[in-house]
Amino acid sequence: MANTATRRKQHEFVDRLTFSIVPVAPFRLDLTAWALRRRRQNIIDRWDGSTYRRILPFGNVPIEVAVTQSGPCDAPRLQVTLTGPGLRPEFKEQTKSRMEKILGLRVDLAPFYRMPAMMRNCCYWWRNFGA
Repeated sequence: MANTATRRKQHEFVDRLTFSIVPVAPFRLDLTAWALRRRRQNIIDRWDGSTYRRILPFGNVPIEVAVTQSGPCDAPRLQVTLTGPGLRPEFKEQTKSRMEKILGLRVDLAPFYRMPAMMRNCCYWWRNFGA
């Protein structure tokens, strides 16, 4: 975990934390962000063409989460930046868990992508050998 802001005093917390998450491939942040924004409850989510932003509550403190993707969809890597007052190291794991759920980072889409090929094969067999 990289702290991109330094502490001014021993007892103060950082105001920015940055870390990476590696989702299950294939993954495209742009398509995921557009799908999320279509849902009414996600109307305040933001997508600017490269960064997905959302505010998450940590206790009574709102923290901005900014996510960008580096790497292609078959080898994705997400950079996550938390910005807000009073960030603590444990926010990293909490955010990682929340982002995995919100963005579907552990969902294996490989069977979905194989479906068109399976459908073509079924149609071929049905046309040529079906009833």
